[in-house]
Formats: sequence, structure tokens, C-alpha cells
Amino acid sequence: MFLSSFTVPSGNSLADEFPPETSAVFAMADPAQGLLLPFELIRERACNDMPLADAETLHAAMTPVPVAYFTDKLDLTTFYELIGSGKLKTSYVNPVNDIALPPGEYGWETRAQRLGPLCRILHTPGAHYAMTTQPTELADTLIQAGRD
Repeated sequence: MFLSSFTVPSGNSLADEFPPETSAVFAMADPAQGLLLPFELIRERACNDMPLADAETLHAAMTPVPVAYFTDKLDLTTFYELIGSGKLKTSYVNPVNDIALPPGEYGWETRAQRLGPLCRILHTPGAHYAMTTQPTELADTLIQAGRD
């Protein structure tokens, strides 16, 4: 089951999946320090459905992520083979106001389609942090996304 997930193609990194204007931040990050996205980006793209004070609290609790988490290339050949063979069934939950990545070519819905024609795609209220702003609705959707 995936929730606002990158579903990276085999051979790509997470950084490859960001729009070019956003992915530039990975090249500027100091690997020794890790990467913490700026509050303005988190506020406007990921916390766009919560009060300012809650967004500030959430961002203050974040810690830098190792740069390699974003830049290492991933070998997902076996994963996608399992999906293609039908041995692995997938569901994708997409909060409708999640614009952490912009809609369109880089959007979450486009990524869900990478999980094959039998991927169960569900929509739920909320933005990127729906687990804090819409916990009941998200829980209900996650239960629905559970595969038979």
C-alpha cells in the first residue's frame, strides 16, 4: 500500500522524481549535514490544510534527512516484476489536496499509474500530512485500500 508515494522507476533516485526547479536543492545540500526542506516549501506544499501554528510545530520537529536517501539510484527490478506478474497487488492512497509535488507530470496520481493497471487507487480528504489533519478519514481509506 502506498500513500502519496514516489513509486520510483527502477534505476532512478528520489531526486530524479522531483521537478527540476525543486531537485536542484539536492545538489546544493551538504551530505554531511543532511537535508531539511525549508519551512516555506513545507508550509505551502505539504501543510497547506493546517493552521500555521500546527505547520510550524510539525516543521520544528523535523530532522535533516541524509542526502543519499534522495540521490541513491534504486534497483526495483524485482518489485516491478512482481507487480507485472500479479504476485504483488498494490493500492495507492492519494489525499486530494496533496500538492507536495505539483499536479501533472510530477504529481502523485501520475506516479500511482506506475503500479500497473490493477493498482487500486483511492482518494481521501487532506494534504500531504493527512494523518494529522484527517486521521479518521485517512484510516477509513487505508482500510478500504487493503487488498482482498
